[in-house]
Formats: sequence, structure tokens, C-alpha cells
Amino acid sequence: MTRATNSCIRTAMVVTMALLLAEHALSETKPIFSELEDEFIYTSLSFSPVSATSAGYHRHQGIHLDRQLDDFSAASLDRQKKFYENIRGRLRAAGSQKLSPEDRTDYDIMMGQIELALLDLDTIQSYRHNPTVYVELIGNALFNPLSLEYALKSERIREGSIVPDQDIHQRRNALVDGLRLLLAAIGLPQGGAIVKVIGNHCSMTFSGLDCVQDDFRRSGR
Repeated sequence: MTRATNSCIRTAMVVTMALLLAEHALSETKPIFSELEDEFIYTSLSFSPVSATSAGYHRHQGIHLDRQLDDFSAASLDRQKKFYENIRGRLRAAGSQKLSPEDRTDYDIMMGQIELALLDLDTIQSYRHNPTVYVELIGNALFNPLSLEYALKSERIREGSIVPDQDIHQRRNALVDGLRLLLAAIGLPQGGAIVKVIGNHCSMTFSGLDCVQDDFRRSGR
């Protein structure tokens, strides 16, 4: 699976969630199916806070998604897998009933996205083999509040609202781990030395991001 393919899978899921979110706001559905659709859309978006911000969803169950980074910990990934497996079964039960053409279309889209999510979690595991996931994640997390006018600038850009320091360094460590897995998988010689070089460069890059945050704090913007 190529890096471009992994990126396309993630992009396709985000775009689909955004389209479902917009379509669902205008449609009239059966209460049970509507509740499942709400749960699927909003919970799926909450698994990727950075993408949720891009899609226009900013708060989930009291949590400010704009201040969060995607969580690739084992506990989080397991929680995502269990959610998709659970809601797949519940959607199948709801899909056995008579649905309107619009709801049937939404049903097919959601089932396709669930299978795609489970494919990535179970088989592709792009979070383990594609280190650019972490680079793009933090880049988008910094870019979103600067470019998307979802709130007043004073609210979007303030201390702790872009990327918390501890999250930046946690993701940097995950990036280096991802590079090690990637190099080991392709059997590249002297992989350790390459990881050290790239890791040092990564440290410089993330230190730069820390400086960006410090500038915002000092300026009070």
C-alpha cells in the first residue's frame, strides 16, 4: 500500500464524513436510523480531531476538538475498532428495515466507510508504516486555526489552543518509532543511522513549532 494510497484513504473518509454531516442536516429520517447516523458521523469525526476541525465539527461531548491531536495509542485504536464493529452490527439491523432511498444511500456510504476504517486498523495500519501521517497531522493542526475562521481569532490562536507542547513531543517520538518500523520493513541497511539523522531533523522541526507557540503566547494573539 503506497503512501499516496494511505493519504487518499484518510482524505476520502474525512470528505465523506463532511458530506454526510451536511446531507444529514437537511434530511428527514426515521428516529432510530437518524440516531445511528448521528452517532456514526460525530464519533468518527471525534477520532480525528484535526480532521474534525477541517470539517466544521469543533466540540464532541464537551471536549474541544480544536485543541486535540489524533490519538494513535493502542487503547485509542482498540476503542475505534470496537466502535466500528459495534455500529456495523447495529446499522445492519437497521438496514434490514425499509429505508427511504436517501437513507439507503447513507446506509451504503456508512457501511463502506466502516469497512474502510477497519481495513486500515486491521490490515494497512498506516499509523505504523507511514511516518508522514504524524508530520501532516501536526502541520494541519497548526494550519487549521490560522486559516479557518470557525471562531474569533483571539479564541482560535491562544495559549494551548493550537497544539499542546506535550502532544507535539509525543507525536515526534511516535514519528521516529514509525520511521524505525518503516525502515525495518523494507530492510534498508544502516536504518538506525538514518533514523538518527531524520530524528535529529525532526527534533529541530518540532523545536521550531514550539517557538511558533511561544511567539503567540508572548504576543497575546
